[in-house]
Amino acid sequence: MGIMKITSVSRRFAALACASISVVGVTAVNAPTAQAATSYVNDMCSYSNHFSCFRLFYNSNSGGAVFVSNSSLNDYSGYSPNGASVVRYMFGYYSTSDGKQMTPIVGGTSGEGVAVKNNAASVDNEDSAAYRVYFNSGYAGHSQYFSAHSGGNLDSTLHNQNASQRRL
Repeated sequence: MGIMKITSVSRRFAALACASISVVGVTAVNAPTAQAATSYVNDMCSYSNHFSCFRLFYNSNSGGAVFVSNSSLNDYSGYSPNGASVVRYMFGYYSTSDGKQMTPIVGGTSGEGVAVKNNAASVDNEDSAAYRVYFNSGYAGHSQYFSAHSGGNLDSTLHNQNASQRRL
């Protein structure tokens, strides 16, 4: 009889051990995957001192923080260059000495560090090419045209509802 008690305790212990192993196995299978590294960019313009750049401003009338570029951008939220990292577009702060040259400055203006997508209010196009700003990503939906060396506030449909831009 004493041997039966040991055998029955051993069976219970073995069953408990198997249940514990299966729970650990499920936990390992459901463990989250590693997150992609994220970087933040407020300057996609390849010209020094930002001559010939298209500028999106956080505020109306070319005010507040700015995002600069000189190319088409399919999605203002950003992109993944290699699947292992993510680049997010955001507004930064620049000072201008002559209204055109822009020098990066950290700290102190409305919109600095805010995502570009669905947050722009105005445009200053210093590029020699025209641009269109679109409501949707992928150059789709309502758009507003900005000729070379022009600017202005985004219309009421695009004000804080903008997702892509195309250099024409």
